[in-house]
Amino acid sequence: MTARIFITSIFALMSMAVNAQSNYSVYKGKIDKYNITMYLSRENYEWQGYYVYDDRPNKKFTLKCVSDEPDPRGYNNVVLKEYSPKGNNTGTFKGKIEGRGDGFYGTFTNSQGQSMRFELLQQYE
Repeated sequence: MTARIFITSIFALMSMAVNAQSNYSVYKGKIDKYNITMYLSRENYEWQGYYVYDDRPNKKFTLKCVSDEPDPRGYNNVVLKEYSPKGNNTGTFKGKIEGRGDGFYGTFTNSQGQSMRFELLQQYE
C-alpha cells in the first residue's frame, strides 16, 4: 500500500512538471557556437521565458520582454533582456520571431558588449 501511494505521488509530481512547461514553446539552436534551448510564452502581448545552455541545463537565464513590435511582413521585432540566476542583467536578445513562431533569430549582446548571432527553431512534438 505504501509503495502504491509513493508511485502515485511520483507520477503526480512528474505530471505537474510537464504541465508547468506546457505553456512554453520550445526553441532549440545556437548563440554563436553554443547550443541552447529556449522556452518562450506570450502573455499579455509580451514574450517571456527562460533558456539554458544545453551543456548546463540546471542554470536558467530568465528572459523579460522590453519591446515587441509586430511587422506587416509576418514577424515580430522583439527585444528580450536576459537575467542570470542571481538576478543580474547579463545580456540582450534583439531579433525577429516569425509570425507562426517557427523561428527566432537575431543578435545576442552579452554584458561585456560582445555581439553574437543567434538562430533558434521551434520544436514540435
